[in-house]
Amino acid sequence: MHLNTRSFLRIVIPFGVASLLSCTSREPNYHEYSITQCEKDTLIKVEGLLGFKPAKAIYLKIQGNIDDSIHISLTSIGHDMGPFFVALSKGKIDTVLKNEIYEDDYNLVYKHKNAKSGILNCEIISLLASQDTVVIK
Repeated sequence: MHLNTRSFLRIVIPFGVASLLSCTSREPNYHEYSITQCEKDTLIKVEGLLGFKPAKAIYLKIQGNIDDSIHISLTSIGHDMGPFFVALSKGKIDTVLKNEIYEDDYNLVYKHKNAKSGILNCEIISLLASQDTVVIK
């Protein structure tokens, strides 16, 4: 059996297009924030974390150094709860938390308690919930 080019393309193109449309691999959504005035409570609006539905896995990486204990949370806008609430003690901080999110926009809330000096870098990385691995820099 001999296929001409036109017949070949009629068979191959639909399969190629279907395979491209079924691809669910997407780059992680990445946000980075620095808290440099550690003596003040800080609220940072983080928008567009989902980007696409359904739920996504989310990582919160916190690094830095602080002179007293603090609280950091990621909360749904208009709510007191969210995927993360963590109390961190004074000294060097290098921690990564993982959870799932269901909304696009969140507040990153820093409560200084008694902290007077230090610097914190917070990275928020979100990806499809079915992707369970992310490389964190």
